[in-house]
Amino acid sequence: LLDDLQKVYENLQGEIVECNVGKAYAVFCSKRKKWLRGTVVEKVNDSIAKVHYVDYGDTEEVEKKYLRKLQERFLVDESFSVQCHLDGIIPAGGSSNWSHSACDIFRQLVAPHEHLLLSSKGDIVEETKSLPADLLIEKLIRGGALEPTKIEYVSLRDEIVKYGYALPTRRKSRSPPNDDGADKIDKKPEIVNSSGDVNNFVSIPSSVISNETSQTILIQEPKSPEKKPEMPPEKPTFQWKPAVPPLESSFKGYVTNIGDDGSIHLYVLQNGTSQVETISKALQFKYAKLENYKCLKKAPPVGEACVAKFSLDNAWYRAEVVSVYPGPPVKVKVNFVDYGNNEIVPLSFIRTDLVMKEFPRQCLECALFGISDNPKLVWDKDLLTFLHTQLVDTEVSVEIQAAPDKQGRLQTLIRTTSGIDLSELLLSMGFDDPSENTESPETCSAVPDTFTRALELRKGDIYPVCVTLLPCKNIVCLQILKIPNPKDEFESELNDTHDAFLQLIAILQEKAENFSKLQEPMPGMPCCAKYSYDENWYRCEVTDLTENGAVVLYVDYGNSETVPTDNLRKLEPQFIDFPIQVHICELYGIKPTGDNLSPETKNMLLKIPNQELFAKVM
Repeated sequence: LLDDLQKVYENLQGEIVECNVGKAYAVFCSKRKKWLRGTVVEKVNDSIAKVHYVDYGDTEEVEKKYLRKLQERFLVDESFSVQCHLDGIIPAGGSSNWSHSACDIFRQLVAPHEHLLLSSKGDIVEETKSLPADLLIEKLIRGGALEPTKIEYVSLRDEIVKYGYALPTRRKSRSPPNDDGADKIDKKPEIVNSSGDVNNFVSIPSSVISNETSQTILIQEPKSPEKKPEMPPEKPTFQWKPAVPPLESSFKGYVTNIGDDGSIHLYVLQNGTSQVETISKALQFKYAKLENYKCLKKAPPVGEACVAKFSLDNAWYRAEVVSVYPGPPVKVKVNFVDYGNNEIVPLSFIRTDLVMKEFPRQCLECALFGISDNPKLVWDKDLLTFLHTQLVDTEVSVEIQAAPDKQGRLQTLIRTTSGIDLSELLLSMGFDDPSENTESPETCSAVPDTFTRALELRKGDIYPVCVTLLPCKNIVCLQILKIPNPKDEFESELNDTHDAFLQLIAILQEKAENFSKLQEPMPGMPCCAKYSYDENWYRCEVTDLTENGAVVLYVDYGNSETVPTDNLRKLEPQFIDFPIQVHICELYGIKPTGDNLSPETKNMLLKIPNQELFAKVM
């Protein structure tokens, strides 16, 4: 249908139509850059109309010049989108509407998955034209030596209840019927708007599509999915042997991938080489020269061992089937068992006549000991990208610290070739050590890593601040300024700390030049360094070593730079025991419109005078 629409309308210079509410048109969708079938649901003004795309379910405001008369042959097919609602739940808190937070958690749960499974819970509700359903997320449970790999289905409905944004209900959830009748098309219907509030179950525009004459042609309502008997899943005939950890507790590894959960995938290096190289050469020799290979007619079952072509380099690698998408065309999601990454490939990229079957999987899945199991740690896109750029395709030193976790991941300490401990690096970037959660609040707030931690701020309080750094989107580094007219003992303590810090820095300027030089700096060492911008001395911590000197993090400001080792000095205990002054914060309730804050926004925040900017702890 879409192909035919493009052929007819991409070069058609038809007359601009006089659009009417409820009528169907061919509409050029600016978001998808395609011609689609749409129904006008509202005239915004003389030149703009709001259109509902019947085959996708969303709405968009469109200039009328992008509407064309829809030919009759495009009025026959049913609409290809079905409105659904999660059945058996209602918004928490007694509201009839879903909160923005509930909608956000829904998007976060859905976003990482290219495909979801829909489980129908009944027939389409007549009043709302909405199908009661649940959405299921596939979760791969990788088997061990005796257990096969299997798939578990996670209910999106149950997840939203678990997060506390919904309550289960025993009655079938329905939205109030439209008092004016769902079949009237001369009145604006309710629309699900991607940027606005989402009602419990809102009506969609009528599925009636008509031409501009008095003749009306109906696009039938989508039928409820037919219930088919469930067939037991096909079992794999062969699976790659599980990975074998080295006998030694310390070894060299080569990082190949960072998982979405922060797991680090690597293979073992012995004398600088690995079995992966041998396996790869054999696979290219076997499969790269095959001609006239007959494509599989049927996708292998989930868990089946195979060899798959990786799209980035067109090379062949050992893989395992993770899931199958029926299509058409049929596609298969595979996990490359020697590297840890996934990719969705066509059937033509799959081979099942296997070699190297005696070799176990080479990829070891590792978790950072004391970090990866932290429930407070969110492995967001920025953090995963940082780890990927720092680690993938590099050699590391690995130390096994404990038995594998529940996911079968090795509990490890990982260090780069320059000696940086990855766990300590993440902690220095502001991530909490979960081992501290078992201690008393007094102990947690007073335990230093290198320097004594900043004083914890109270939720709901408002503080005068200055911005010292904007390291990445939505993250700001703040220093608390002196509070005018402190109202209690805590605010007085903050003021005393602020005054003591200014005095500490003044003393540091006087003494630092005479402190002992820091000999053989190593990551994690506290010191002071001469800042290249103003040539003053500031407290810092060594985070890396380069040919040009040491990379240091100025702990009271959040910024880093490379400093010649001659400009590093040892610190006396009084300078280490004083709390750091920077607070790493996330801007609450907003997101940048692009990948980062605009230069204008950064400039504005950094140049606001002291005592004119305040921060509220949410």
